[in-house]
Parts: sequence; C-alpha cells; structure tokens
Amino acid sequence: MIKGIIIFTDIAGSSKLWNKYKNNFYKKLRELNRIIETKIKKYNGMIVKLIGDSHMIFFDDKNILNSLNFVFELQMTIFNKKLNINGDKIQIRMGYSYGEMNKYINKVQSCNLIDFYGNNVNMASRLESLISSKGGIAIHCNEFEKYFKDLRPELKEFIKKYYNNQEIDYDLNNKKKI
Repeated sequence: MIKGIIIFTDIAGSSKLWNKYKNNFYKKLRELNRIIETKIKKYNGMIVKLIGDSHMIFFDDKNILNSLNFVFELQMTIFNKKLNINGDKIQIRMGYSYGEMNKYINKVQSCNLIDFYGNNVNMASRLESLISSKGGIAIHCNEFEKYFKDLRPELKEFIKKYYNNQEIDYDLNNKKKI
C-alpha cells in the first residue's frame, strides 16, 4: 500500500460534442491534452492512463500541494482560455481523492505499465462521475484546509470566485454530502 492522490478528468457532454463536431472536437481534445500534459509536468504528476477523453492522474503523497495547484490551475486555464467550438463550451469534471491505494506494474504487450487500485481510486472515479459538475472539482482530502493557505494567490482568488472552497466528503452509496 502507498499513499497518494488520484485524479480523474472527463469532458462533460463529450458524446454530444463528438457527434456534433467530429474532427473539430478531436482538434480541441488534442489542445486540451497538451494543456493537461504541460500542467502535470509542471507539478510533478503522472498520467496513469487515458480512456477516450478522460485521464487518470497520480501524484505521490509528497505532492499534495502540487496536486491541488494542478487541479485548480487546470480549471482556471480552461476557464480563461474559453475552449469552445462554435460557442459550445468545453468543460471538464474532476474527481480528486487522497489516501491509500495499491500500486501494480502490469506487463502489457511487452511494456511495463504502472497502475493503481483500491478504494481511493474508486473514490476519485465516483467523485468525477457522480458528484463533480461541469467545470467542477469534487475533492476528498482530509488535509485540504491545511494546504489551501499555500495555494498560489491567483488560484485562491479563482477558487473564492468560482468554487465553494470547503472540504468535500461524500457517502457515494447514498449520494449525499457527509
């Protein structure tokens, strides 16, 4: 078992966007992927896998502040860049969970691939798919308040303006805030 952060991203309404814009949506997806990759590199995270227009991202437990800077800076960048196709906004939802998980190296087609499993991974996935809204971040991190004061100043302003910056914790089985 290791401790770390798992983040899932997904483009909200992507099926409709794919159907409506086809190749133009693919170009925007590539642009978004470049933004995500640049931010992950900046904050020392790792893309675990891509699944269509979704990402699974890992940060080790020494990078909690970096991971929080990453999620808020990514949403701020997307918001400010105004990614859209013919007026249809491209927004992502994110699920963020800090905790214990299992790390495995799987051999797939002669490549060693790192993957993560366990309740913390499931929590991040469910937060993204069931809780997070368009342009939102659903966070499960007992230490969020501890790190909030150390976020970059422009990110704190962005959060105060667009998000409720209280810690988020959910009972996913009953779909309610605890």
